[in-house]
Amino acid sequence: MAAAWRMRRVMLAATLLAALLVLIPGTAAAGVDDDGDVDAVFAIFSAHNRACLGDGAGGFTCGDADSLDDATRSVAVGDLDGDGDDDAVFGNTAERNRLCLSDGDGTFTCADFNTDTDNSEGTGIADLDRDGNLDVVFANEGQRNDACRGDGAGAFTCTDVSDDTRLSTHVAFGRFDAGGTLDAVFANFTERNQLCLGDGAGGFAGCTDVSTDTDSTRGVDTGDVDGDGDLDAVFANDGQANQVCLGDGAGAFTCSDVSADTDTTEAVALGDVDGDDDLDAVFANNGQTNRLCVNDGSGSFACADLSAATDATQGLAVGDVDGDDDLDVVFANNSQRDRVCLKDGTGVFTCSDVSTDTFNSQFVALAGLIPPLVAPTVGMVDPSQGQWQLRDSAGTITSFFFGNPGDIPVMGDWDCDGIDTPGLFRTSDAFAYLSNANRSQVADIRFFFGDPADLPLAGDWDGDGCDTLSIYRPSEQRFYIVNKLGQDEGGLGPADFSFTFGNPGDKPVVGDWDGDGIDEVGLHRESTGFFYFRNTLDTGVASDQFFFGDPGDRFVAGDWGIVDGVDTPAIFRPSDLTFYFRHTNTPGNADSTSVFPGAAPAWLPVAGHFGLG
Repeated sequence: MAAAWRMRRVMLAATLLAALLVLIPGTAAAGVDDDGDVDAVFAIFSAHNRACLGDGAGGFTCGDADSLDDATRSVAVGDLDGDGDDDAVFGNTAERNRLCLSDGDGTFTCADFNTDTDNSEGTGIADLDRDGNLDVVFANEGQRNDACRGDGAGAFTCTDVSDDTRLSTHVAFGRFDAGGTLDAVFANFTERNQLCLGDGAGGFAGCTDVSTDTDSTRGVDTGDVDGDGDLDAVFANDGQANQVCLGDGAGAFTCSDVSADTDTTEAVALGDVDGDDDLDAVFANNGQTNRLCVNDGSGSFACADLSAATDATQGLAVGDVDGDDDLDVVFANNSQRDRVCLKDGTGVFTCSDVSTDTFNSQFVALAGLIPPLVAPTVGMVDPSQGQWQLRDSAGTITSFFFGNPGDIPVMGDWDCDGIDTPGLFRTSDAFAYLSNANRSQVADIRFFFGDPADLPLAGDWDGDGCDTLSIYRPSEQRFYIVNKLGQDEGGLGPADFSFTFGNPGDKPVVGDWDGDGIDEVGLHRESTGFFYFRNTLDTGVASDQFFFGDPGDRFVAGDWGIVDGVDTPAIFRPSDLTFYFRHTNTPGNADSTSVFPGAAPAWLPVAGHFGLG
């Protein structure tokens, strides 16, 4: 349920990588000027770096981001000081890199990042150590790459990524092996590109070659381009065919040409440009037409000109800059006007100047792409008459009827729109009834699945942004997971997979316990208040366990309090009609409480993003 809602944020951010973006909670910010529109920050060589504030319709107003005329080659943005604004880090050549903290009004306060004077051709931002603070990685040309751990207040501690001193030009992130930590892929010029596996503590455990190729690689982006659940890498090569390297999930790759093009390619960005739920590639070419390569879903691409312009493009960024739910492209051009190309929903781009400036733009990053994480809210269901009462973030309750007495309620995002709506499991005949609206109405979806004694579960089990209905069979202590919904009052068919977990009498609960964008399962022992869960959907011992609550409490889960992408427990106590929320998956007393007015002891709790305000 929670994982599906977070996946909608990812779609707005131009990629299907839920697993990656939830590892970067600080990227959820309101841009550089707090107006909610997407802004563009340009890295300028030998002139002031620029911030161009978006108007929400694809237009920009530009001004200086810094007062120095540095030899800037790269830029990355993210909320580095925890104030809700996107900040900028600029990578410079043979000069100190710069940290520019947004003041929230489109201006910045800038200072040297540290005293290093490396040739930082590429800059990347990610939460390498999963502490909720953003870290920075610099791709250095001819020097050791740097990993700099952020403290959440704008200060950093840097270490070498490895002993390598290759000609690194760019860096991108993702999980490329089974270790569960964030890894980095470095693009290297005329040397082998590298994968460096993260150690989970902000550093890296070692680097290996992606392949034996020694292309003139200028850029890299990462994503699951073949839809197999493993991350892949796409490399931008200067004067050689661009490459797609398909990952096997264990840190190895199989590489091939994206197309026969051998353009002077400087950068690449991935995003679902054509709206078919797979990642396409946009390539920035210097002195040639920029290219859009449409993915067929298997990692094979068909390429064409994005526009007729032959600008000296050095960098690009993909995102919805005009708020129409189509992905647009912003190009950084050297000694020419930067360009924004808006997609019209039919696959056609209309391009115009970002401004009249003709600076030496080297790269561009978009700020404000991802809406901030919002905490879910709770509701109550009167099972005796099918009455639902859902509370919004302001405490206002919306009441409606859905279902029959005795139905078991669930909440899920059945139509993938980011809003959780009611579902019912009828114990008399094992029929499921799902609604796509939080109001009284007949069910939109009806099907049967399981046995009458089963317990329903709603979750996003595969990270696709959509919730489906699965079941827990108490008689077997077995979970049956299904990644699709039934329809037309027919049978759902066999489960995609199943596994055992738990003891007789335990009650199942669903949550994204590790913040990876995929829901997992847990169990609550109502007799003792014991809670335990797994971070993978398979048989095994609990990933973690602790006591929370009293016997008889009723359990729900959500991203409460801290709102960092990780679900934690809450209980409804029938004796005092109060919710008790724990903000971390650790033992302890409730971090916050809330009385639900008008509830009765027999009512059942639900939780989710209800879209009610």
